[in-house]
Order: sequence, then C-alpha cells, then structure tokens
Amino acid sequence: MIVAVSTIKDSAPNVRRFVSRNLANGVDHLVVFTEDTGAEAEALLDEHPAVTHVRTGGDWWVDRPDDLNNRQRANANLARVLLAPFEWAEWLVHIDGDEVALLDRDIVTGLPDDQRTFRMLPLEAVSRDTWPEGEVTHFKRLLDRDELGLLKMLGLVRQPDNKRYFHGHVRGKVGVRLRTDCRLGLHVVKGGRGRYVSTTPVEGLSVLHYDSATADEFVRKFMTLAGSGSSAVYRNSRSGPVNAMRTLAAMDLPDEVRARYLRRLYELTTQEDFETLLDLGLLEEVRADDGPHVPDPFPPDDLARFEALLAAAASEPRGDLTLDSDDGGYAVLRSALAATGQQAGPAQEVLDKVADKIARRDAAVEAARRAEQEPPPPQPGRLQRLRLRRWNA
Repeated sequence: MIVAVSTIKDSAPNVRRFVSRNLANGVDHLVVFTEDTGAEAEALLDEHPAVTHVRTGGDWWVDRPDDLNNRQRANANLARVLLAPFEWAEWLVHIDGDEVALLDRDIVTGLPDDQRTFRMLPLEAVSRDTWPEGEVTHFKRLLDRDELGLLKMLGLVRQPDNKRYFHGHVRGKVGVRLRTDCRLGLHVVKGGRGRYVSTTPVEGLSVLHYDSATADEFVRKFMTLAGSGSSAVYRNSRSGPVNAMRTLAAMDLPDEVRARYLRRLYELTTQEDFETLLDLGLLEEVRADDGPHVPDPFPPDDLARFEALLAAAASEPRGDLTLDSDDGGYAVLRSALAATGQQAGPAQEVLDKVADKIARRDAAVEAARRAEQEPPPPQPGRLQRLRLRRWNA
C-alpha cells in the first residue's frame, strides 16, 4: 500500500477534492493532520474510511514549532515511524493540500527492492482568472532551455528558467520506503547523520500542484498564509512579487481590502496566457477527478492500532523527528509501542539497526574522550635509546 501524509488548513470543498483525487490516482490511505481547518472539513475527514485524521490543536504539540514547514516535516516523519510496524504499508509520500500524487501502481510495484526513494516531478496548474468548466484540466510541465527561450522572446517569462516559469516548487515531491532510515523533507530525503539521499525522478510518477490555479484560490491561499506562521511562502527567485504579497497579507487591513489587492497582484504577477501555452503544445491535460485507482483498504484492526500509536505519541517530545537526528524519530515509536503494549513486528529490524548505529557512535565518542584524557606514554631517554639500539643490533 501507498500512504500519503499531509498537513492542511483548507475549505471543506477543497479538502473533499484533495482526498478523492489522491485516492483516485494511486494513494491507498491518507494521514491528514489538520490545523483548525473548520468543523465541516474535519467531519468529512473523520468519516472517510480511507483517511486517518489527526487534529493538531489543543495539547497535540509538546513544543509547537512556530514555522509551518517545521510542523509539516514533524508530522510527516511521525507518520513515517508510526507506520513502520505495519508490513502492508510499503511507501509514504508527503504532499500538500493543493497537490495530487499521480502514482502508476505498476511502476511503483516494479521498483527494485533496494530502492528506498522515488521523486515525482511537478505538473503545475495554469493560473487563470477562472476555469470555464469549473475544473482545472491543464498543467505546465518543466520545459527545456529552448522552450524557455521561446517563452522569453514572446514575453511570457522574464528569464529562461523553470523557476521563473513555475510559481511554486520545481523539485517535485518524494516518496520513501517505510522501515528504512530515510527521513522526509518537503522536497528532499535525508538519511543517517543528516546526509541527503539521492531521489531520482521516475518516469510515470508525478505530482499535480494546484498552485494559485484561480484568482479566488490565490487570495484564499495568501489570506491563510498570513496567519500560518510560515516564513517561506515562495522562492526567493520571485522576491519582488513575493515580498509584495507577504506585505499585503500581513498588513492590518480589513479582509475585503486585503483580498481586493491580492486579486490585483494576482492579475499583475501570476495570471498566465493560457491560450498561447496551449497553442504551443506546452501543457499536459490531466483530469484528476477521473483517476482509475481503487484503493486497497486499511485493515480495520491495524487502523485501530495505528490510531492508538498516534494518540500515545501526542504526549511525546518530537525533537528526534528532525531530518538530522541520529535516531531518525524512532525513539517516538519505541515510546508509543511501550505505552500501548504493541509489538514492533516488521519494524523491529530497523529499530535494531538504528539503536546499533547510535551505540557504535556513542562508543566511538567515549573512546575518543578517554584517549584525550589519558596521559601520553613516557618516551625513552637518550641513554635508554642508545641501549635499545645496541640490544637490537
């Protein structure tokens, strides 16, 4: 099974589309952490059989990170370690609430057993004022140098660079094989000692990014981000427009005034020439609502076990869930297993490997410390050296 994990705050209609589209395009189960996303959306998540819903308000956080990105990483890696005891959970992908993972199951199943990661390249929704059919159907792909050069000459991009062509990320999203020591970032994977793990793009696997697909969504997104605590809204390569958006989103203005000028900024900085991009053959048509995938069901007994582990982890410090932790977050799993009386099952192997790695590291550190404290062995004097030379001769 492929499990997706997300941290979201969105409207009920958007949450409904997010769930249905991901389940229709390759995901079997969603673990969704919500941040005060509203009673209607939360009820929808609670009732869906293919969703594990985790509310992160109240006393969920022992020490709540101020930055949204840090909360996303902590939640993703909490799901990663707590899913490890369930053998049927094979892969975990980290996606945002405005994304859909397009996962060809034959491709994923055919990946080598020793391949621990995969990368999904992005397809970004074209930004229009509205979509005539009420559904986003066309997406931009990453372009080569010549295609970007053409768009620059046509005045559609300022620089021939995909980072200028795309409004959101260009690196895509990643998946990791569960029961390994791979940690999930927003766009990267790290292993032990904080070293980056290679995540090669796999043809046939991609992620749809509904980044500001309409003027209304653009306004909603920045109104939400104004209160999210996130310090990273967009890339630095769009610093001019981004700084204007950040400033407007953070200003003490009536909501209707802020929304009106965010819409104007959308028209000036983000809205795109859909017809030209379509004429040039630079767009991919994808109808996410029509995906053919039928999800594998989460075994009910295991679902209850997983929810118990999540509940037990709520009171645990989550400092080890950072990407650079030696333990990789498995300390949280050990504590949750002990609190619930559950067995580690197939996770035991990776728990042992991580514990052994830490023990060997600690032993090496202790050996180095002792070596520094021990006095150097006495050196033979000149007379003793002469005697030794004669003896050896």
